[in-house]
Amino acid sequence: MAQTRIRAVAGGLVLAASLTLAACGRPADSPGAVASPVGAENAPAGGALISRESGGNSAITVTVRPTGDQVLDQPGTGPDLSGLKGRVLPFAITLDTHAGNIAKLDLNGRVFLRDAAGTELPAMVRQLSSSAHHTTHVAAFPKLDSRGKPLGDPSQGRLQIVIREVGQMQERVLEWTP
Repeated sequence: MAQTRIRAVAGGLVLAASLTLAACGRPADSPGAVASPVGAENAPAGGALISRESGGNSAITVTVRPTGDQVLDQPGTGPDLSGLKGRVLPFAITLDTHAGNIAKLDLNGRVFLRDAAGTELPAMVRQLSSSAHHTTHVAAFPKLDSRGKPLGDPSQGRLQIVIREVGQMQERVLEWTP
């Protein structure tokens, strides 16, 4: 009888986990994992990069997507990016959580582009929209690397977008191939 109850409870837990994954999306990546491109059909070259974490009250999914210069004109809070058209690589960054409040989470000083030489270039970040569970930002990176060579050129190979101290992860590294 005890084994029957254990099986029933275990079966219920499996069903609950399956329903949670169906409602909230894919299972979480392990902390520190390199994200893979997802949903390229909805994004410019390079597709979307996604980093998920699991557990705790502050589990946050970060989606980074290359975008066009038009996003630099959008209103929001933070530095005015509209004068940087043609001189930066803009990326849309979306944060999502199902627990906790991320409305006031500031990404300035937390987002970097790591070039092929390992040099980290800080982003200028503007928050475009915010609610308790969903925020959208635009990050603008310089178009030239530390040696004056153009970033975003396919000859540069993979670049890394580094996001620090968001949710429970000290550092998220998302690889982008221009």
